Amino acid sequence: MSDPLLPYTAEQIGEYQKELGIVGSLSNLFSDSSSPMIYYRATENIYCRAFSALNVSRSDCTADAIFNFKTGVGIKTFLDKENGSFQKIAEFNKQAPLYKNLSGIDLIKRIAELRNERIDFTIRNYGLKSMIYHCILRGENGQISVFEEPMNSIDINNIKIVSTEANKCEFTDGIEEYEFYFSKSTLFKHFSSGDPFLSFKVSILADPIAALSRLMDFALENAEPAFNTQIEILPSIVIPLYSENKKAGRFVAERSGLNEWNAGPRVRFDKKDHHAISSKKRNPDEIYIPYPKDLLKANEDFFPPRGTSWQMKLPNGDCLSMKVCQEGSKALMSNPNNALGEWLLREVLKLPQGHLVTYEELLSIGIDSIVIRKHKDGTFDCDFIDNSVVDLDI
Repeated sequence: MSDPLLPYTAEQIGEYQKELGIVGSLSNLFSDSSSPMIYYRATENIYCRAFSALNVSRSDCTADAIFNFKTGVGIKTFLDKENGSFQKIAEFNKQAPLYKNLSGIDLIKRIAELRNERIDFTIRNYGLKSMIYHCILRGENGQISVFEEPMNSIDINNIKIVSTEANKCEFTDGIEEYEFYFSKSTLFKHFSSGDPFLSFKVSILADPIAALSRLMDFALENAEPAFNTQIEILPSIVIPLYSENKKAGRFVAERSGLNEWNAGPRVRFDKKDHHAISSKKRNPDEIYIPYPKDLLKANEDFFPPRGTSWQMKLPNGDCLSMKVCQEGSKALMSNPNNALGEWLLREVLKLPQGHLVTYEELLSIGIDSIVIRKHKDGTFDCDFIDNSVVDLDI
């Protein structure tokens, strides 16, 4: 038995084993295999519950959980096979325009770049120190083993193509083995069985429906409060970081929105005859999030009135003072107005001053919108998503 890569306590590991065992015991609801069946959403929730981690599985990033605000954790659940197996780690359907004309080693290197950009984006967005895989192996006769390994970026300079078939290309960077499937634009990584830090057997119930029925009867008879608990779903709104029209498709405007800093200088006019008396160059970090009219109309009471400040918690835990601004309430801006750009342009997108943001750059890291959630205390939090694959259960 090995040690986990993260400093879990013995109590946390014990609770984790217990909860995995409970869910695994219900396997006969879904399968007649002797290998425990655990739905991947369940493993994400169990991990976060047992290890007090932040669940980010519904965000568009390479992590499913954030442990101790320092480590991004990709959670993989798969059958234990003697020689290991390839598991999907990324999908690039939406990024296809970025590599559709490439083939051979050029294609594979571009895919590797996109994969690395996603890992780097996740680290920057959440302010992380490292990334790992947390792997749950489902073996025969109820066996479950758990191990962890680093989530490595692909060493692009050492990529070598191992084989190419009609539907896929297998390659290595000297550290890991990968497969890229052309038709589905999916990247797989080879996972071995690893050296587990936790290994145990699950007692799979022969008739899980009968067991659940007895549990339900008992809970109802004893008025268990858990059955009366309502799940709180925060009001949320998804706002694109781009503009869109029939002619140009999706694009980031060159002189507004994320490129507001590139607009003309601010001009001050004389109040009497309205002629310009001074101008001031814009701050290179000045940006705003465009707030389209249709979203404003459908969510009139979501944000405080125009000009009223409110706090928005960022994915890395920091907060920004924000407000709805401009004529027609068409912009979400920070106070001061350069704070949003310092975070989004410099920290998250890692762009130098004077660089115009393009939709292709958003596309390359797999995000093009921001989701903002509203809390009962009047504060907000946010994260990035891919607007083409919005999960309504967010």
